[in-house]
Amino acid sequence: ESLRNRLSAVGLPNNPQKKHSPANEATQSKGNNNIIPATSIIHPTSSRSRKEMKVLRQISIDSAMSDVWKVLGDDYSMTGKWASGVYISTARTDVDKVVQAAPVAGRTCETSLGPVSEVITRFEPKTGDLAYRASASAMPFFVKGKELNATWKLSPAGAKKTDVTMELSLDIVIPFNVLMAVPMRANFGKVIKESLQELKYFVENGEIHPRTAKVNKTKKAKKAVAKVTGE
Repeated sequence: ESLRNRLSAVGLPNNPQKKHSPANEATQSKGNNNIIPATSIIHPTSSRSRKEMKVLRQISIDSAMSDVWKVLGDDYSMTGKWASGVYISTARTDVDKVVQAAPVAGRTCETSLGPVSEVITRFEPKTGDLAYRASASAMPFFVKGKELNATWKLSPAGAKKTDVTMELSLDIVIPFNVLMAVPMRANFGKVIKESLQELKYFVENGEIHPRTAKVNKTKKAKKAVAKVTGE
């Protein structure tokens, strides 16, 4: 199983079936699809036994911030509708809300790793801030707590344009913060890039990205959906 699959998290795409190419990129959106190159940071935390890694990327979406927030925030539990890495997603009812303003406490998504659980830790529609903590038992053993934090930031860039930034952060046990730094940065960057592309395509075009449509037809996806819906 590839490292990318083992690092996948809820709401993030995980599609080993389709490789990226310039030709594919050209079909991903009717609007501008430029993505700022990934930046990554590794710095000490309060513990001597682990270090924190952060990777972030940004994309511009040709839609009003309210339209982007509806998909990302208001319809938070429905990420499985547009994200290729999530076969199906449902709202969590087994935990209490950390953020009372949020529509749900969190979500559970079926992925190639199996279920991944999330809890919303920040939900600010006016400022466009969304954050959640995601955990999965199948995450690598060197990821502290087998969980990571995802942060989204929406910023208006015009009447019908929104800049969207996504960041993933997690604590890595020493010495794997050094041994796995390069491949993890590369994989996280790819995961974020695809997630942003799929969000952009869905918001701008009102339909799912071709990559998502392809994944939805796989046996794994159909089996995961049947498991949840009973159909």
